[in-house]
Amino acid sequence: MFKSNLNIFALGIALVFCLNLFHFWGCQEKDNQDPCEGMPIDSCLVDTCKTDSCLGDTAAVFGEWKSLGLVGENILSVSIDPKRPWIIFAGSQFDFSSGHYGKLFKSTNYGHSWDTLIVGQFGWNFRDIVIDPVDPNIIYTASGGYGANTCILKSTNGGNTWQEMSNGIFLDGETWVADISLNPHNTNVLYGYATGYTNAALYKSTDGAFTWSNATYNNDFRAFGALTFDPFDIHNIYIGAGSGKVYKSTNDGLTWIKLDSIPTSDGVGRIIVLQPSCFLVGVWNSGLFRSTDAGFTWQHISSNLSDPLYIPSLQIDPTNSMTLYGTALYEDYKSNNGGYVWTILANNQEFKVLKAIDNSGAKLYGINNGLFVFRIK
Repeated sequence: MFKSNLNIFALGIALVFCLNLFHFWGCQEKDNQDPCEGMPIDSCLVDTCKTDSCLGDTAAVFGEWKSLGLVGENILSVSIDPKRPWIIFAGSQFDFSSGHYGKLFKSTNYGHSWDTLIVGQFGWNFRDIVIDPVDPNIIYTASGGYGANTCILKSTNGGNTWQEMSNGIFLDGETWVADISLNPHNTNVLYGYATGYTNAALYKSTDGAFTWSNATYNNDFRAFGALTFDPFDIHNIYIGAGSGKVYKSTNDGLTWIKLDSIPTSDGVGRIIVLQPSCFLVGVWNSGLFRSTDAGFTWQHISSNLSDPLYIPSLQIDPTNSMTLYGTALYEDYKSNNGGYVWTILANNQEFKVLKAIDNSGAKLYGINNGLFVFRIK
């Protein structure tokens, strides 16, 4: 009798273990499966670990902004999985007045529902989210803000667990990481920009963020504005400074040269490489400048816009480097020729700032009291 009870107990333990193992793998597998693939749109189950249902990818409507929820969250950062577009990450800001804590969210069903991955500490703002294009289960996020214990966090399992990866970066209650840039040609190489009220520096990691070294070339780098890896030459990197200067490295960041100055002293907020030796620079308060000779001469090309473009909103179509999108005060704009001519894409009375574009170039994502999607193809 005693032996029989032991066998029943062991069988029960084994059954619970198998069920938990099945549940775990089901949750892992959901990330790799389009939630509505091969199923009727109105009946698909999007998540084997939940009971939610969805309308598939129909949240994105051609020519209209549609809400993806997170209403009440001041979203700062958005990143779309480059291989699995149904996976979206979003980071929000800490609100001192309301005591609303910043959070990191994940959706595995095109934004129909959201899981909260991290509730930040006091003062945390999730300012940036970067997904490894080779292994999208690897994600980095910059968390922190004034008066907070700031850091860079890394996940290697799709956001299930996180590890602090700030070794070598000077951080204190008045210094935080505002930007992370990952080299798409070598994803172990990252740059992180730490800024604050008294300290600012650019850092570089060559081992997947395990260690960082100071990469501040000169004082211009302390007023960092933008960093871009050249998609046409794996060794070229461009950095824009708050002084309006643009620097270029042709040897993976070992040395830097200053390009001929853009005719402005306003800060560079965006650099987009359109073609070899041809790139676009967005400058705060001054608009867009374009060079077709690798930065020797510049042309001011902000024209036929009702209001100046909000520089951080500039997005480039991953399938066509000459197609650009941007947000002005009351309209969203599109350019088919690298920024020379802009046409109105949609009215934008609520000023939804463009924050991301999916890897197919079909959907834009905007932020303003929540997250929104706009289908363009």
